[in-house]
Amino acid sequence: MNANRIWKSAILCTIGGLFVAVIPRANAQSGHVVPTVEVILSKMAQARAENRTQLRPYSVTRNYRLFDTEKLATRAEVIADLTFVPPDRKHYAILKANGMGLGEKIVRQML
Repeated sequence: MNANRIWKSAILCTIGGLFVAVIPRANAQSGHVVPTVEVILSKMAQARAENRTQLRPYSVTRNYRLFDTEKLATRAEVIADLTFVPPDRKHYAILKANGMGLGEKIVRQML
């Protein structure tokens, strides 16, 4: 499991835990049945699986610009092609990089 998926799982578990912690108080007053943690996590997993079936491949060209502190002049500009093919295939190519080399380095780390 890569670091990105670990972070996503940790965030979902935290949100799920917060959701579960808040529900009992609200539902105790209204008399509704409180779902168990297992039910909530199961429905979250089901929703995630359904969302993945909705993903479509795409390609896009993006233009990234880094500015000086006054935002008057562009210090670096990087143009990149990005391609995503579900469920997890991602590819990028730097088409053009102008200005300071740090701009391209930052964009590569982001992508």
